[in-house]
Amino acid sequence: MYRAVKGFIFIILVSVAIAGCTKPSELDTIRNSKGSLYSEGYGSGCGAGESKAMHPEYVAQKDMSLYQAHIRYKDGWDDGYKECLFRKTKVMARIAKSKQ
Repeated sequence: MYRAVKGFIFIILVSVAIAGCTKPSELDTIRNSKGSLYSEGYGSGCGAGESKAMHPEYVAQKDMSLYQAHIRYKDGWDDGYKECLFRKTKVMARIAKSKQ
């Protein structure tokens, strides 16, 4: 009986340790801290920023009805666009430099 309880406790502790090691995604963190409209805007803006970095002629697409009606969506879109454009531009520059 004691051995079964000890084994059960071990399994619980290992499960808790593994669950504690999972890292939430960037959008999950944003959603939890700034709300779902902000994170939706951030995700859309981020995708547009990455596309712009890879294809300079790309014209960013955004849901203008949400962008104009909800400040949280607008702020998220703008933040995501700037952050991901900057990040992807740096990656593209490193790739181009490594090919020289």
